[in-house]
Amino acid sequence: MGNTVSKIILKRMEVRKPVPVRLNLNYIFQYTKAHAIRQIYAIIAALLNKPLKSTIMKTISDYSLTELKLIYNILHANVQAHFELMDSELMSDLQKHLQTSATAEGIDVTHHTQWKAWLDNQTPFPLDEAPGDIGA
Repeated sequence: MGNTVSKIILKRMEVRKPVPVRLNLNYIFQYTKAHAIRQIYAIIAALLNKPLKSTIMKTISDYSLTELKLIYNILHANVQAHFELMDSELMSDLQKHLQTSATAEGIDVTHHTQWKAWLDNQTPFPLDEAPGDIGA
Protein backbone atom coordinates (compact mmCIF):
# COMPACT_ATOMS: atom_id res chain seq x y z
CA MET A 1 0.00 0.00 0.00
CA GLY A 2 2.77 2.44 0.94
CA ASN A 3 4.53 1.98 -2.40
CA THR A 4 1.18 2.30 -4.12
CA VAL A 5 0.56 5.63 -2.40
CA SER A 6 4.01 6.84 -3.46
CA LYS A 7 3.40 5.73 -7.05
CA ILE A 8 0.02 7.43 -7.14
CA ILE A 9 1.54 10.64 -5.82
CA LEU A 10 4.35 10.49 -8.36
CA LYS A 11 1.85 9.76 -11.16
CA ARG A 12 -0.28 12.71 -10.09
CA MET A 13 2.77 14.97 -10.01
CA GLU A 14 3.58 14.04 -13.62
CA VAL A 15 0.36 15.64 -14.82
CA ARG A 16 1.02 18.64 -12.56
CA LYS A 17 -2.56 18.89 -11.36
CA PRO A 18 -3.07 19.74 -7.72
CA VAL A 19 -4.72 16.69 -6.20
CA PRO A 20 -5.47 16.24 -2.51
CA VAL A 21 -3.54 13.38 -0.98
CA ARG A 22 -5.05 11.33 1.80
CA LEU A 23 -2.77 9.23 3.90
CA ASN A 24 -3.94 6.36 6.00
CA LEU A 25 -1.45 6.73 8.85
CA ASN A 26 -3.04 3.83 10.72
CA TYR A 27 -2.10 1.63 7.78
CA ILE A 28 1.46 2.98 7.67
CA PHE A 29 2.01 2.60 11.41
CA GLN A 30 0.81 -1.00 11.54
CA TYR A 31 4.30 -1.93 10.36
CA THR A 32 7.57 -1.39 12.18
CA LYS A 33 8.57 2.13 13.07
CA ALA A 34 11.49 2.01 10.60
CA HIS A 35 9.17 0.89 7.80
CA ALA A 36 6.68 3.62 8.66
CA ILE A 37 9.40 6.26 8.63
CA ARG A 38 10.66 5.04 5.23
CA GLN A 39 7.13 5.24 3.86
CA ILE A 40 6.63 8.76 5.18
CA TYR A 41 9.98 9.86 3.73
CA ALA A 42 9.03 8.33 0.38
CA ILE A 43 5.75 10.20 0.39
CA ILE A 44 7.40 13.49 1.33
CA ALA A 45 10.07 12.99 -1.33
CA ALA A 46 7.38 12.27 -3.90
CA LEU A 47 5.45 15.39 -2.87
CA LEU A 48 8.60 17.49 -3.15
CA ASN A 49 9.55 15.73 -6.37
CA LYS A 50 13.01 15.03 -4.96
CA PRO A 51 14.83 11.72 -4.70
CA LEU A 52 15.34 10.31 -1.24
CA LYS A 53 18.71 11.13 0.26
CA SER A 54 20.96 8.13 0.04
CA THR A 55 22.01 6.46 3.24
CA ILE A 56 25.13 5.18 1.53
CA MET A 57 28.29 6.79 2.84
CA LYS A 58 30.24 9.01 0.46
CA THR A 59 33.62 7.93 -0.86
CA ILE A 60 36.71 10.13 -0.89
CA SER A 61 36.13 10.99 -4.54
CA ASP A 62 32.69 12.44 -3.68
CA TYR A 63 34.28 15.35 -1.79
CA SER A 64 35.77 18.49 -3.33
CA LEU A 65 39.53 18.61 -3.82
CA THR A 66 39.66 21.86 -1.86
CA GLU A 67 38.13 20.17 1.19
CA LEU A 68 40.35 17.11 0.86
CA LYS A 69 43.48 19.26 0.50
CA LEU A 70 42.56 21.19 3.65
CA ILE A 71 42.07 18.01 5.66
CA TYR A 72 45.27 16.48 4.32
CA ASN A 73 47.29 19.62 5.12
CA ILE A 74 45.96 19.68 8.69
CA LEU A 75 46.70 16.00 9.21
CA HIS A 76 50.15 16.27 7.61
CA ALA A 77 51.02 19.29 9.77
CA ASN A 78 50.29 17.19 12.87
CA VAL A 79 52.23 14.05 11.94
CA GLN A 80 55.17 14.92 14.19
CA ALA A 81 52.89 15.43 17.18
CA HIS A 82 50.91 12.26 16.38
CA PHE A 83 53.16 9.62 14.84
CA GLU A 84 50.23 7.20 14.66
CA LEU A 85 49.03 9.20 11.64
CA MET A 86 51.94 7.67 9.69
CA ASP A 87 50.21 4.28 9.95
CA SER A 88 46.72 5.60 9.29
CA GLU A 89 44.99 3.89 6.37
CA LEU A 90 42.73 6.90 5.94
CA MET A 91 45.71 9.25 5.67
CA SER A 92 47.35 6.91 3.17
CA ASP A 93 44.18 6.59 1.07
CA LEU A 94 43.66 10.35 1.14
CA GLN A 95 47.25 10.94 0.03
CA LYS A 96 46.93 8.41 -2.81
CA HIS A 97 43.70 10.02 -3.99
CA LEU A 98 45.21 13.50 -3.92
CA GLN A 99 48.39 12.34 -5.68
CA THR A 100 46.31 10.71 -8.41
CA SER A 101 44.32 13.93 -8.86
CA ALA A 102 47.49 16.04 -8.91
CA THR A 103 49.14 13.76 -11.45
CA ALA A 104 46.04 14.04 -13.66
CA GLU A 105 46.54 17.82 -13.55
CA GLY A 106 50.16 17.46 -14.67
CA ILE A 107 51.80 17.83 -11.25
CA ASP A 108 54.96 15.85 -10.54
CA VAL A 109 54.09 14.53 -7.07
CA THR A 110 57.64 13.25 -6.61
CA HIS A 111 58.85 16.86 -6.64
CA HIS A 112 58.02 18.24 -3.20
CA THR A 113 57.76 21.88 -4.26
CA GLN A 114 55.23 21.13 -7.00
CA TRP A 115 53.25 18.79 -4.76
CA LYS A 116 53.15 21.30 -1.88
CA ALA A 117 52.17 24.20 -4.16
CA TRP A 118 49.32 22.12 -5.58
CA LEU A 119 48.16 21.17 -2.09
CA ASP A 120 48.19 24.84 -1.08
CA ASN A 121 46.23 25.84 -4.21
CA GLN A 122 49.18 27.85 -5.52
CA THR A 123 50.55 27.87 -9.03
CA PRO A 124 53.34 25.26 -9.12
CA PHE A 125 56.78 26.27 -10.35
CA PRO A 126 57.86 24.68 -13.63
CA LEU A 127 60.27 21.87 -12.73
CA ASP A 128 63.29 23.61 -14.22
CA GLU A 129 62.63 26.75 -12.10
CA ALA A 130 61.43 25.12 -8.88
CA PRO A 131 63.58 25.42 -5.81
CA GLY A 132 65.01 22.22 -4.41
CA ASP A 133 63.15 19.94 -2.04
CA ILE A 134 64.22 21.72 1.12
CA GLY A 135 61.79 21.81 3.99
CA ALA A 136 58.37 20.28 4.31
